[in-house]
Amino acid sequence: ADGGGVFLKSDGAGISTFSSNNVYVHDLSKNGDSLGFSISRDGAGTTNAVITNTTVANVTSTGGGGGAYGFGMYSGVRGGSSGGGTLNVNVTNVTIDNLSGADFVAPFYALAFGTNLNSSVTANVSFATITGTRGSSQVIGSQTLDSAAFYAISGGFNSGFTGTSTINVKNSLFADNLTDGESRNCGLLDATAALSGTGTGVSVINSLGHNISDDASCSGFTQTGDQQNLQNIISNLGPLQDNGGVVPTR
Repeated sequence: ADGGGVFLKSDGAGISTFSSNNVYVHDLSKNGDSLGFSISRDGAGTTNAVITNTTVANVTSTGGGGGAYGFGMYSGVRGGSSGGGTLNVNVTNVTIDNLSGADFVAPFYALAFGTNLNSSVTANVSFATITGTRGSSQVIGSQTLDSAAFYAISGGFNSGFTGTSTINVKNSLFADNLTDGESRNCGLLDATAALSGTGTGVSVINSLGHNISDDASCSGFTQTGDQQNLQNIISNLGPLQDNGGVVPTR
């Protein structure tokens, strides 16, 4: 899916899908939200998405008021009469490189809002290489939304309803991902209060082991094989190129 530097004009998504294999999405830009993949569920029931052997590169949000995402994964964000549902996303063998924007940037972005139903997004990410994120921080009410390689955001708009956003990560490498020039690989936010909600938000990022990162922003990544604060990771990676697979890798 070659954007060729094109300026996206619709919802900002290169691909809206529930299943994808051997796909290379690159060179997309938009004045607003710009996404490599958009995967969503709104309404009662469950959707399962499977993404394998995929690379997203050079996705840019220009101007203000928008973000750049490799995988935007959403449940219950439309509100209305449904405002809920369950989305499960399994992503394996993925490379994300060079995502940038003036505002919020997240290669993996899981967002669940409970409005008139409980809502949940669970993303299982394995064998991922995430590099070159360039974003900034945004203030939402009294809270701060930082750009990060992995970001889980949740909220409960109406009383009695819960939004649960969970990202599970294993066997992955993330480095050179910056928010306002500072390294940040993980970020969490319960936006219930900021959005004047009365329900409950739960945001979690878990390590399932054997992850390598160049900072300590992923709290709890102390499972078997996890290594944090490693220096010079990025200098030991080759450029995004054809390394013999079906999509470019580093």
